[in-house]
Amino acid sequence: MDIKFNHVSYYYNANTPLQTVGFKDLDFTIKEHSFTSIIGQTGSGKSTLIQHLNGLLIPSQGEINIAGFKIVPQTKRKSLSKLRSQVGIVFQFPENQLYESTVLKDIAVGPLNFGVPLAKAQKQALATLKLVGLDSDLAQRSPTELSGGQMRRVAIAGILVMKPKILVLDEPTAGLDPYAHEEMMELFWHLHQKWHLTTIMVSHSMDDVAQYSDQVIWLDQGRLIQMASPREIFTNNQQLQMKPQSVAFYQELQAKGLQLLQTPLTIAELVTELKKKILGTTIE
Repeated sequence: MDIKFNHVSYYYNANTPLQTVGFKDLDFTIKEHSFTSIIGQTGSGKSTLIQHLNGLLIPSQGEINIAGFKIVPQTKRKSLSKLRSQVGIVFQFPENQLYESTVLKDIAVGPLNFGVPLAKAQKQALATLKLVGLDSDLAQRSPTELSGGQMRRVAIAGILVMKPKILVLDEPTAGLDPYAHEEMMELFWHLHQKWHLTTIMVSHSMDDVAQYSDQVIWLDQGRLIQMASPREIFTNNQQLQMKPQSVAFYQELQAKGLQLLQTPLTIAELVTELKKKILGTTIE
């Protein structure tokens, strides 16, 4: 089921002298099973937007249709509890939200809160622990005894154990070294494909946006500037300061007179296009 924002606006401190715009008149559709990235400078409305996807925030104006729920300004948050089992949000540094005495207990919290019997919740937790690449031997350990990368995987497992249909990632690799960053993104990509998820990612890594996204939502100062494919976004907007490394490098080459058939979005594409140009042949 598609996610639809119909002329949605959100105001902080609405109807008070302190009212400020979170975002204004957003109107777009996110296709089911797509991988959509949301980009924009700090303060553009990205985090405000994703908090509307499971009812953490309720729109001030307009209508949101998501996972069979219609959310309007009159909607009560308590009526959206079932929606939260279908929309999993991985916030920045999710490991800071671990609080149970063991890894197993922490992962099982979600199912238990939704009435799943203890034995079944623990079984689901163990299966999800393996899914995120951690050994079952860690189940009885305290989260505080784990490495930072392991703690983040436990926190993510606590979201995935609910088997959401929609997965929202808010800077999911923040603070990770390059190797862990790549591993984490490959995990999310694998889950996106295996579970046929609708994945929505907020990221400042334009390389990730270019590599994984089907479509990109570009926000600026709370307004929708463009919604298009990564190639359209990064090829046709000279005013967009955030760009993948390959695009930025190619534009430097363009300034020196080099022209390729298309703008390369990834390093792999850049290498392939340069080989074609240099060798004058098609590289398989």
